[in-house]
Amino acid sequence: MKMTKSLLIIAAVGAGLMTFAQQASAHGYVMQPESRAYKGTNKIGLNTNVGQAQWEPQSIEAPKGFPNATNSPKDGKIASGDLAAFSPLDEQNQNRWHKSDITTGKLNVTWFLTAQHRTEKWTYFMTKQGWNPNEPLKRDSLEKITTKLDNGAKPNELMTQEVNIPTDRSGYHVIVAVWDIYDTANAFYQVMDVNVKGSGEIVEDKEAPTTPQKLAATHTAFNQVSLAWDAATDNVAVTNYEILRDGKVIGETKGLTFSDTTVAPNTNYNYQIRALDAAGNKSALSANLAVKTPVKPVVDTEKPTIPGGL
Repeated sequence: MKMTKSLLIIAAVGAGLMTFAQQASAHGYVMQPESRAYKGTNKIGLNTNVGQAQWEPQSIEAPKGFPNATNSPKDGKIASGDLAAFSPLDEQNQNRWHKSDITTGKLNVTWFLTAQHRTEKWTYFMTKQGWNPNEPLKRDSLEKITTKLDNGAKPNELMTQEVNIPTDRSGYHVIVAVWDIYDTANAFYQVMDVNVKGSGEIVEDKEAPTTPQKLAATHTAFNQVSLAWDAATDNVAVTNYEILRDGKVIGETKGLTFSDTTVAPNTNYNYQIRALDAAGNKSALSANLAVKTPVKPVVDTEKPTIPGGL
């Protein structure tokens, strides 16, 4: 009987190790500048008492849609992804965490991905100047500084994004990095504790967005043409799209649809789309879409004659 119990214990421990190995092979963490979780691993050792992050900095996974989705990590639970196993990461005060020195301007952020999930987007937030570092980390303390759309692309094992640190930041700040997965409802969360010291290289955005694809007419009437297209991507963020008809801009939108209500019946038109970013860079024009509006229906306003011979 004693031997049977021992075997059972060994089997249980073995199963637990196998489960941990499977978990530890997944997902990703920020390795440069080192995240709060990564600095708590045995490899780095600059942060202590970080919960399960000591072994699994890559597994802070929670619902995506931060900061607007109601089920994304709550105020005070952002660093842990609202996961109990990582809750020590949510402790917040001026001196709790080791800080990486950075400057304003250009900052390269590098993720190490232990599983290369198809990606929707990468988003970076930073605490505002004047935030209180001795209070729990809250949405109201953060502002978005960079978004990179990937629209389902599979990333490399090492992924680096260029982030622009605002010139009004100085001293201790927190950067929140969110990796939204394309084909699941989840994202991976990392926070970086940084000390902003002086000005660095100012990033001038000269990179144009990619060309919008799959422009199509979703509805055509004698007095309206409705258009839709796939999102373009940009090194920082696409801000809006211009709609051109027969080579002239007729409107713009921040979304991926547009309705042209200035068309005439039984007329040929040619549409194209281009994407713009905040720096004013414009993408190449999309492929041309030829549309012909139908003839205006005849409106019958004549009443029938009065029936006779009753």
